[in-house]
Amino acid sequence: MSGILRRFFLFKPPVSDVVLIEGEEYRHLKKVLRLKEGDKIELTDGQGHRYLAELVRFKKDSVEARILKKESIPPPDLKIHLIISLLKNKTMDLVIQKATELGVWEINVCLTTHSVPQVEETERKIKRWQRIALEALKQCGRDYLPAIDMADFLFLLKKAQGLKLIAVGPREGEETVPIYPVVKDSQETDIWLFIGPEGGFSPEEIKQAKAFGFIPISFGPYILRAETAVLVGLSVIQTVTFSHH
Repeated sequence: MSGILRRFFLFKPPVSDVVLIEGEEYRHLKKVLRLKEGDKIELTDGQGHRYLAELVRFKKDSVEARILKKESIPPPDLKIHLIISLLKNKTMDLVIQKATELGVWEINVCLTTHSVPQVEETERKIKRWQRIALEALKQCGRDYLPAIDMADFLFLLKKAQGLKLIAVGPREGEETVPIYPVVKDSQETDIWLFIGPEGGFSPEEIKQAKAFGFIPISFGPYILRAETAVLVGLSVIQTVTFSHH
């Protein structure tokens, strides 16, 4: 589909060539963007389906759009899985947004020794993160919405399959290897990147991760904030793998 079209999320799969856009998506379309009948838009379901559609009829709280064309986008050859220790709310929101923009396949959040204590209930947190990921997906043009969940630390260590990396800072006293050559030499189609909280991982957590095959990697000589480490790690992975395809 050529040209830059405004992008909206389709929460339900279409059952005919006419779909209904309502709720927050409708309000943004009508009140903010002031689109009109006859305008063309792009719809995505976050599951690899992309639709070119035309607005045909405005109602009080919704608008009908006619689907003109459908594309199916294959999932990426490389799937990046982010595991992140729970951070402060605003920092966590930023991580979710940027990780989505940088193409992660899934985001797993867990509690570690130095995690920020939880106040808000898990279900509410996940719903907020999903909304943030949804907005980022629409903005950046990708077609697969990352799965987001909170799980137990050990469960995630066991779940990870593929190239497994744990980011260890210079003050944690652990022998590490630079991330770039590890990713460059890998033939795996799944890469797991584990980023810890501001205070880093405990020695026991690093030991457990290594027991499950995680490789301690570094991003250089400096102590990075957790959100910076996420951006650096994902950028390196994307850059290296993109240049190899």
